[in-house]
Amino acid sequence: MASQQEKPKGPGPYAPQTASLGGLPSVIPDVPITAVFLLLYVIFGAMHFVMFKENNERGHKFGFSGAMFGFCNIRIATMSLRIAWACHPHNINIGIAAQMLVYVGTVILFIMNWFFAQRIVRAQHPHWGWSTPYRIFHRAALILLIACLLLLIVAALQAFFTLSPSIHHIDRSLQLAGSTYFAAFAFAPIIVVFTSLSIPRRQPVEKFGTGRMRTNITILLLSATVLSLGAAFRAGIAYLPPVPIRSPSPWYFSRACFYIFDFLVEILVVVFYAWVRFDLRFHIPNGAKGPGSYSRTNVNLEKSKSEPQLGMDVVVGSSQLTLHMYPHDIFDDKTALAESLRYPDSTLSRDAKTGNWKIKRSSTSSYGSDGASTRYSHMSAMSLWRPDKAEVTSMSDGLLNGLDLEDGPGGVKRKQNQSGESQAVGTIAVGSSPRTDVVDNDIDLEKGDEMKSLRSESRDH
Repeated sequence: MASQQEKPKGPGPYAPQTASLGGLPSVIPDVPITAVFLLLYVIFGAMHFVMFKENNERGHKFGFSGAMFGFCNIRIATMSLRIAWACHPHNINIGIAAQMLVYVGTVILFIMNWFFAQRIVRAQHPHWGWSTPYRIFHRAALILLIACLLLLIVAALQAFFTLSPSIHHIDRSLQLAGSTYFAAFAFAPIIVVFTSLSIPRRQPVEKFGTGRMRTNITILLLSATVLSLGAAFRAGIAYLPPVPIRSPSPWYFSRACFYIFDFLVEILVVVFYAWVRFDLRFHIPNGAKGPGSYSRTNVNLEKSKSEPQLGMDVVVGSSQLTLHMYPHDIFDDKTALAESLRYPDSTLSRDAKTGNWKIKRSSTSSYGSDGASTRYSHMSAMSLWRPDKAEVTSMSDGLLNGLDLEDGPGGVKRKQNQSGESQAVGTIAVGSSPRTDVVDNDIDLEKGDEMKSLRSESRDH
């Protein structure tokens, strides 16, 4: 009789006595479906790793990209073990390992959203977000999450190595507690964000990362909602009465529900975070600590270089525009000195901070109203040099060797020629406060007659 069936002998592990989500995998259809998820995790895991590596190369530290890469690796191992389990359905050890990895990977995404919610709270309410009570609340929730993960793993493992009904009952209670907390923790970022939005702010939002704050909040809420859907489904079916393994499995234990609520919701979040570039949106300054630390966020979108880069500072009104900066002595480089002739109304001056020479161009209020200012940093300055001015560069040696220069109060000027006439070819400001009108506006280097005369004079000297 069925009630008098012989019990399994030995220390275990034993085959499961009740049905579980997904059931026992088979080659068809589990292997093709699992292979598709395996490929997706490989592709997007590599994508997150590339983002993590490129961010580190330019000094943009964002450890969650590395955590996402680690999560994809766990899921790659999970898919591989499930394929192996489908090919060897009677190997209980493979089945145990596959089920344990299902629990481990999910918490990584939960922890990411929990930290992103914390950053939003600290940006909107710095004094509350950086307070000690909130810090204790944040860390305690993480500690409980890790504790529940350990409870789920221990309960699942113990169920395979005992046949005692009382121990199975205890294991089921532990699984219910762990699944419930997982669902609550997955939904917690939504509660925290809405609570932060509902509390009136006493000061402006400390923006972090790139993009609008409301867009970043929407991204977090969508991700948390998708993960909460999967966690809530798993917790809900855990409260249903156990189904014997030999009885027909209900719909909520089907393979479709298993792949949708376990792996599909996760891969959607992985793809979504890669698409929106969460490594830029949720980045905060390194070493941020205390209210006001988010306001100094500087998301570097270019790779760091040791050499100085072209910069451009525009100050409207009576202003000067830095067109080029030289890291060496300007008077030791004839080509660099002649470079100043490329730009109209330009002067050479020494930078007060670095000591390097730079070309500056005088500016009027054509950029906007007086008093307004705009700064463009780490950008390639638009050159004012045109091909029809190429003769200036070719004649640089003649200008420097053939023209006599003298150091005057206004800068370096040309001496008078042999006929007693003084012809100004430009002025180079040497002092720390260069004039903005030192270049004679009547000089037009584009005119062919003057170019020829300068050439002829250079040859005569």
